[in-house]
Amino acid sequence: MNYLIEHIGALLKQARLKKKLSQRALSEKVGVPQSHISKIENRQVDLQTSSLIEFSRALDLELMLVPRELVPTFHALMRGRNQEQEEARPLYRLEEDASSD
Repeated sequence: MNYLIEHIGALLKQARLKKKLSQRALSEKVGVPQSHISKIENRQVDLQTSSLIEFSRALDLELMLVPRELVPTFHALMRGRNQEQEEARPLYRLEEDASSD
């Protein structure tokens, strides 16, 4: 199986779930049958570039072409961003402490 098909299918499914969209709701936004979305997410079909662009728009994703030599830098930046978001979350809330009395 083509790694790219597998990776894109997983990313689109993850983005759809993050947006709390069903396959049917996404299919209505993009204008493709729900069964086609299922096949994409289950890595049974390859996407055309035009379809990938439409899915990206519907899921608020940005498609970018990154020069191969810059991919490690991009990944490092994303790891740093994810760590900052985790550190910004409080470990507890005062409301939870007050309600447990």
